[in-house]
Amino acid sequence: MASEYSRLESKAKRNPKKNANIFSILSFWWVGELLAVGNKRTLDIDDLFPLLDEDKTQPSAGNLQQRWSEVTAPRATGKGRNGRRLFGALIAMFSWANYVLIWGTCLLDGIGNILQIVFLSLLLPELMKSSHKQSLWTPYIYASGICLSSSMRCLARHQFCYNAYLMALRWRSATIGIIYKKVGIAIDRIIID
Repeated sequence: MASEYSRLESKAKRNPKKNANIFSILSFWWVGELLAVGNKRTLDIDDLFPLLDEDKTQPSAGNLQQRWSEVTAPRATGKGRNGRRLFGALIAMFSWANYVLIWGTCLLDGIGNILQIVFLSLLLPELMKSSHKQSLWTPYIYASGICLSSSMRCLARHQFCYNAYLMALRWRSATIGIIYKKVGIAIDRIIID
């Protein structure tokens, strides 16, 4: 596995997300080339682009180790508190901007969902009116509101899922990296003794 990843990094490919603009990130356009290749044939390891530095295990594990040291340093060690300290270190791995982004997109998804229902409840009575009492543009305005709120909801939901899953994957890789590091230290101690 490590040799495959080294082979992947030796290519001149770059991760397209690194230089993607805001519209490309919002629409996931940066991954379009990979999807086009995957649509034509089965993807090979050479088709994949390298991970961003923040998505790699070693920097994530180092960040978690530093945060864990910060959380455990000022307190005296006590029984049953390591789980809470690890959770605190995991939370401290990311800035509040990351959490605001995730909660904000979740909130926009919910608002879009409610707006769809509101616009639909406004549209249906307009459609039920007799034609001489009906305003010409009102149904179109309500239908446009349904379309716009649906688009907002779709965009927000995909950004929420992507960013939340990416955060969870970074937590997972950092935790696994720390576990391997601690197991390696324990094995070294056993071998030395």
